[in-house]
Amino acid sequence: MSRRRGGEINALAGRLARASAVEAGRDWEPMDEDERGRWVAAWQPAALALRARRALPVTDQEVTAIARTHRRIEPAGAEPPSVGTKEAAQMVIDLRIRS
Repeated sequence: MSRRRGGEINALAGRLARASAVEAGRDWEPMDEDERGRWVAAWQPAALALRARRALPVTDQEVTAIARTHRRIEPAGAEPPSVGTKEAAQMVIDLRIRS
């Protein structure tokens, strides 16, 4: 993966992680770097899946919708997320394609 693509994936995973933390009722700013890193790593598969589907760029509204959809898939609120991130991303992008 090129450096630019890797940066794009990490940036999107970071946006998804921050939105997911907000949906989980967590405050992103006080998290230490290790905790933030775990959240970002949890969202990297979803970011990669979005790139593979040629669904980039993702709007802020879509990022929020993905995080909210994920909260419905994984309601127990695993922190960081453990399942359903790719599925949530695909559901939101499928809605974009249909409309």
